Amino acid sequence: MLSTKTTSAEERKNNGLAEYILITIMQDDEITDCQKEVLKSVGWEVEGNRIFKIGNFGEGTIKINGKETPVNSDGSFFVEGSPDEITVSVNEQEEKIVEKNSNGQYHFVQPISWDHFNEVMDHHDEEFQESNVSQLESTDQNLNSKTDLGIMNTNNSNSNNVDNSGATYNTNNAIQVGYYDKYKKGDFVHCNRFNGPSSDDVHYPKTNWKALRNFAHSDCDDAFAIRCLKDYTSETWCNGPGGAAACSGKLGHSKKYHRH
Repeated sequence: MLSTKTTSAEERKNNGLAEYILITIMQDDEITDCQKEVLKSVGWEVEGNRIFKIGNFGEGTIKINGKETPVNSDGSFFVEGSPDEITVSVNEQEEKIVEKNSNGQYHFVQPISWDHFNEVMDHHDEEFQESNVSQLESTDQNLNSKTDLGIMNTNNSNSNNVDNSGATYNTNNAIQVGYYDKYKKGDFVHCNRFNGPSSDDVHYPKTNWKALRNFAHSDCDDAFAIRCLKDYTSETWCNGPGGAAACSGKLGHSKKYHRH
Protein backbone atom coordinates (compact mmCIF):
# COMPACT_ATOMS: atom_id res chain seq x y z
CA MET A 1 0.00 0.00 0.00
CA LEU A 2 1.28 3.46 -0.84
CA SER A 3 2.03 5.73 2.08
CA THR A 4 -0.32 8.69 2.45
CA LYS A 5 1.95 10.50 4.88
CA THR A 6 2.45 14.17 4.00
CA THR A 7 5.34 16.40 5.01
CA SER A 8 4.35 18.85 7.70
CA ALA A 9 5.61 22.43 7.86
CA GLU A 10 7.77 21.44 10.83
CA GLU A 11 9.37 18.57 8.89
CA ARG A 12 10.18 20.65 5.82
CA LYS A 13 13.70 21.96 5.60
CA ASN A 14 13.72 25.63 4.67
CA ASN A 15 15.79 26.16 1.56
CA GLY A 16 15.68 29.94 1.14
CA LEU A 17 16.82 33.11 2.92
CA ALA A 18 15.43 36.60 2.36
CA GLU A 19 17.54 39.58 3.40
CA TYR A 20 17.53 43.33 2.85
CA ILE A 21 20.44 45.69 2.44
CA LEU A 22 19.95 49.32 3.46
CA ILE A 23 22.63 51.21 1.57
CA THR A 24 23.98 54.66 0.80
CA ILE A 25 27.04 56.11 -0.89
CA MET A 26 28.72 59.10 0.72
CA GLN A 27 31.28 61.22 -1.10
CA ASP A 28 34.72 61.98 0.34
CA ASP A 29 33.69 65.52 1.28
CA GLU A 30 30.67 64.18 3.21
CA ILE A 31 32.44 61.83 5.60
CA THR A 32 35.91 61.30 7.04
CA ASP A 33 37.75 58.04 7.74
CA CYS A 34 37.31 58.69 11.47
CA GLN A 35 33.56 59.09 11.05
CA LYS A 36 33.45 55.85 9.04
CA GLU A 37 35.07 54.09 11.99
CA VAL A 38 32.35 55.47 14.26
CA LEU A 39 29.69 54.06 11.94
CA LYS A 40 31.42 50.67 11.94
CA SER A 41 31.42 50.70 15.75
CA VAL A 42 27.63 51.14 15.88
CA GLY A 43 26.80 48.39 13.39
CA TRP A 44 27.18 49.75 9.85
CA GLU A 45 29.32 48.01 7.25
CA VAL A 46 31.71 50.29 5.35
CA GLU A 47 33.41 49.47 2.06
CA GLY A 48 35.05 52.54 0.60
CA ASN A 49 32.25 55.07 0.20
CA ARG A 50 29.53 52.40 0.43
CA ILE A 51 27.81 52.29 3.81
CA PHE A 52 25.23 49.60 4.44
CA LYS A 53 23.37 47.40 6.91
CA ILE A 54 22.20 43.87 6.15
CA GLY A 55 19.32 42.21 7.95
CA ASN A 56 16.91 39.32 7.62
CA PHE A 57 13.35 39.81 6.48
CA GLY A 58 10.92 39.53 9.33
CA GLU A 59 7.92 37.25 9.62
CA GLY A 60 5.51 37.87 6.75
CA THR A 61 5.18 36.88 3.11
CA ILE A 62 6.93 37.40 -0.21
CA LYS A 63 5.80 36.34 -3.65
CA ILE A 64 7.68 33.37 -5.08
CA ASN A 65 6.75 32.35 -8.61
CA GLY A 66 3.64 34.50 -8.25
CA LYS A 67 2.47 32.79 -5.04
CA GLU A 68 2.43 34.35 -1.57
CA THR A 69 5.00 32.41 0.45
CA PRO A 70 5.48 32.58 4.23
CA VAL A 71 8.75 33.98 5.55
CA ASN A 72 9.85 33.07 9.07
CA SER A 73 11.15 35.50 11.69
CA ASP A 74 14.75 34.58 10.76
CA GLY A 75 14.15 35.34 7.07
CA SER A 76 14.00 31.68 6.03
CA PHE A 77 11.40 30.30 3.62
CA PHE A 78 10.57 27.07 1.81
CA VAL A 79 10.36 26.53 -1.96
CA GLU A 80 8.36 23.51 -3.07
CA GLY A 81 9.95 21.28 -5.69
CA SER A 82 13.42 22.88 -5.54
CA PRO A 83 13.50 24.31 -9.11
CA ASP A 84 16.75 25.62 -10.59
CA GLU A 85 15.51 29.21 -10.31
CA ILE A 86 12.62 31.16 -8.83
CA THR A 87 11.13 34.62 -9.27
CA VAL A 88 10.72 36.76 -6.15
CA SER A 89 8.86 40.03 -5.63
CA VAL A 90 8.07 42.14 -2.58
CA ASN A 91 5.24 44.66 -2.22
CA GLU A 92 4.28 44.29 -5.88
CA GLN A 93 7.73 45.45 -6.99
CA GLU A 94 9.49 44.10 -10.06
CA GLU A 95 10.20 40.38 -9.98
CA LYS A 96 13.79 39.24 -9.53
CA ILE A 97 15.23 35.93 -10.66
CA VAL A 98 17.05 33.97 -7.95
CA GLU A 99 19.03 30.88 -8.92
CA LYS A 100 19.51 27.90 -6.67
CA ASN A 101 23.11 27.75 -5.44
CA SER A 102 25.40 24.72 -5.16
CA ASN A 103 24.01 23.99 -1.70
CA GLY A 104 20.46 23.83 -3.02
CA GLN A 105 19.59 27.15 -1.37
CA TYR A 106 17.97 30.35 -2.62
CA HIS A 107 19.36 33.67 -1.39
CA PHE A 108 17.21 36.72 -2.07
CA VAL A 109 18.48 40.20 -1.20
CA GLN A 110 16.26 43.27 -1.48
CA PRO A 111 18.24 46.53 -1.82
CA ILE A 112 16.78 49.59 -0.05
CA SER A 113 18.10 53.05 -0.74
CA TRP A 114 18.89 55.05 2.41
CA ASP A 115 18.07 58.22 0.47
CA HIS A 116 14.69 56.92 -0.72
CA PHE A 117 13.80 55.58 2.71
CA ASN A 118 14.51 58.98 4.27
CA GLU A 119 12.66 60.85 1.55
CA VAL A 120 9.58 58.71 2.22
CA MET A 121 9.84 59.26 5.96
CA ASP A 122 10.46 63.00 5.58
CA HIS A 123 7.39 63.25 3.35
CA HIS A 124 5.30 61.56 6.03
CA ASP A 125 6.83 63.87 8.64
CA GLU A 126 5.66 66.86 6.60
CA GLU A 127 2.18 65.39 6.08
CA PHE A 128 1.90 64.65 9.77
CA GLN A 129 3.05 68.14 10.70
CA GLU A 130 0.50 69.78 8.39
CA SER A 131 -2.28 67.57 9.74
CA ASN A 132 -1.21 68.18 13.33
CA VAL A 133 -1.04 71.96 12.88
CA SER A 134 -4.61 71.94 11.55
CA GLN A 135 -5.78 69.83 14.47
CA LEU A 136 -4.02 72.07 16.98
CA GLU A 137 -5.45 75.22 15.41
CA SER A 138 -8.91 73.66 15.54
CA THR A 139 -8.35 72.65 19.17
CA ASP A 140 -7.15 76.15 20.05
CA GLN A 141 -10.24 77.68 18.42
CA ASN A 142 -12.51 75.35 20.36
CA LEU A 143 -10.68 76.11 23.59
CA ASN A 144 -10.90 79.85 22.99
CA SER A 145 -14.58 79.57 22.16
CA LYS A 146 -15.32 77.62 25.34
CA THR A 147 -13.22 79.99 27.39
CA ASP A 148 -15.13 82.99 26.03
CA LEU A 149 -18.37 81.27 27.04
CA GLY A 150 -17.04 80.58 30.52
CA ILE A 151 -17.37 76.83 30.00
CA MET A 152 -13.77 75.87 30.74
CA ASN A 153 -11.55 76.40 33.74
CA THR A 154 -8.45 78.13 32.36
CA ASN A 155 -6.34 78.04 35.50
CA ASN A 156 -4.22 75.22 34.04
CA SER A 157 -1.68 76.84 31.74
CA ASN A 158 -0.22 73.52 30.49
CA SER A 159 -2.08 72.93 27.25
CA ASN A 160 -2.00 69.25 26.34
CA ASN A 161 -3.23 67.33 23.34
CA VAL A 162 -3.94 63.62 22.94
CA ASP A 163 -2.65 61.56 20.04
CA ASN A 164 -4.53 58.57 18.67
CA SER A 165 -2.57 56.20 20.90
CA GLY A 166 -4.17 57.88 23.93
CA ALA A 167 -0.90 59.44 25.07
CA THR A 168 -0.83 63.10 26.03
CA TYR A 169 1.83 65.52 24.90
CA ASN A 170 2.54 69.20 25.16
CA THR A 171 1.13 71.00 22.14
CA ASN A 172 4.19 73.23 22.06
CA ASN A 173 6.22 70.11 21.24
CA ALA A 174 3.70 68.43 19.00
CA ILE A 175 5.11 69.65 15.70
CA GLN A 176 8.83 69.53 16.43
CA VAL A 177 10.02 67.61 13.38
CA GLY A 178 12.61 69.87 11.74
CA TYR A 179 16.21 69.06 10.97
CA TYR A 180 18.74 69.83 13.72
CA ASP A 181 16.02 69.88 16.38
CA LYS A 182 17.31 68.38 19.61
CA TYR A 183 14.88 66.16 21.47
CA LYS A 184 14.68 65.23 25.11
CA LYS A 185 13.08 62.22 26.79
CA GLY A 186 9.30 62.47 26.72
CA ASP A 187 9.09 64.84 23.74
CA PHE A 188 6.46 64.06 21.14
CA VAL A 189 8.08 62.51 18.06
CA HIS A 190 6.60 61.37 14.78
CA CYS A 191 9.18 58.62 14.34
CA ASN A 192 11.88 57.29 16.66
CA ARG A 193 14.43 56.80 13.89
CA PHE A 194 17.26 58.73 15.52
CA ASN A 195 17.12 57.36 19.08
CA GLY A 196 19.87 54.76 18.86
CA PRO A 197 22.22 54.27 21.85
CA SER A 198 24.93 56.44 20.24
CA SER A 199 22.53 59.24 19.31
CA ASP A 200 23.00 62.86 20.33
CA ASP A 201 19.17 63.23 20.20
CA VAL A 202 19.26 65.38 17.06
CA HIS A 203 17.29 64.83 13.85
CA TYR A 204 19.76 65.21 10.96
CA PRO A 205 19.13 65.18 7.19
CA LYS A 206 19.99 61.99 5.32
CA THR A 207 23.24 63.40 3.89
CA ASN A 208 24.70 64.02 7.34
CA TRP A 209 26.72 61.04 8.58
CA LYS A 210 25.33 61.58 12.06
CA ALA A 211 21.89 60.57 10.75
CA LEU A 212 23.37 57.12 10.07
CA ARG A 213 24.94 56.99 13.53
CA ASN A 214 21.71 58.04 15.26
CA PHE A 215 19.65 55.55 13.23
CA ALA A 216 21.74 52.52 14.26
CA HIS A 217 19.69 50.38 16.69
CA SER A 218 16.98 53.02 16.91
CA ASP A 219 13.38 51.82 17.21
CA CYS A 220 12.99 52.27 13.47
CA ASP A 221 16.15 50.26 12.78
CA ASP A 222 14.99 47.46 15.07
CA ALA A 223 11.59 47.50 13.40
CA PHE A 224 13.35 47.19 10.05
CA ALA A 225 15.00 44.03 11.32
CA ILE A 226 11.56 42.66 12.17
CA ARG A 227 9.52 44.01 9.28
CA CYS A 228 12.21 44.62 6.63
CA LEU A 229 11.31 47.18 4.00
CA LYS A 230 7.59 46.69 4.66
CA ASP A 231 8.04 48.71 7.84
CA TYR A 232 7.81 52.13 6.23
CA THR A 233 4.84 51.18 4.06
CA SER A 234 2.83 49.15 6.57
CA GLU A 235 -0.19 51.07 7.83
CA THR A 236 -0.18 49.37 11.21
CA TRP A 237 3.51 49.97 11.85
CA CYS A 238 4.16 53.36 10.34
CA ASN A 239 2.37 56.45 9.01
CA GLY A 240 -1.14 55.11 9.22
CA PRO A 241 -3.81 54.05 11.74
CA GLY A 242 -1.02 52.90 14.06
CA GLY A 243 -0.31 56.56 14.80
CA ALA A 244 2.91 58.42 15.40
CA ALA A 245 5.90 56.28 16.45
CA ALA A 246 3.74 53.18 15.97
CA CYS A 247 6.70 50.85 15.56
CA SER A 248 8.01 51.94 18.98
CA GLY A 249 4.74 50.79 20.50
CA LYS A 250 4.87 47.51 18.57
CA LEU A 251 8.34 46.91 20.00
CA GLY A 252 7.00 47.54 23.50
CA HIS A 253 8.76 50.91 23.79
CA SER A 254 7.45 54.37 24.58
CA LYS A 255 5.96 56.29 21.65
CA LYS A 256 7.53 59.43 23.00
CA TYR A 257 11.15 60.31 22.33
CA HIS A 258 13.62 58.23 24.32
CA ARG A 259 17.11 56.86 23.82
CA HIS A 260 18.28 53.29 24.46
